[in-house]
Amino acid sequence: MSSAPKSVPSFFPIVIVSPTKILRTSDTVVLQADDQLYWSRINRGNTDPIEAAKNSIDPFCRFVVSVQENSRTALPADNSWYLSRINRGSTNPIEAAKPNIDPFRLFTVTTLSNGELSGQCG
Repeated sequence: MSSAPKSVPSFFPIVIVSPTKILRTSDTVVLQADDQLYWSRINRGNTDPIEAAKNSIDPFCRFVVSVQENSRTALPADNSWYLSRINRGSTNPIEAAKPNIDPFRLFTVTTLSNGELSGQCG
């Protein structure tokens, strides 16, 4: 019997961030800041920034994982627009700002020494 290596697909259905934490496409995640507030899409007229603003979880705090190439993830908000780092001059906030995935909408997820997950955008 031959043990030829199998080809690796260009789309990965999971991200293994530690031996006990795996993110799959369609998983729902909630993000909590170091001040214990939950990150939420906040409609501010023409923008939808993601802010640590809620004491409890509501539909605006839930983000659905979409695993992409190189084990990076994209996170659409409740409005179906992807979280993205937006260049606003002196700041680079995360906003639910774009309908399609590009490099500024991809997060690399890592596990910190305390077991918490961390995401780095773009």
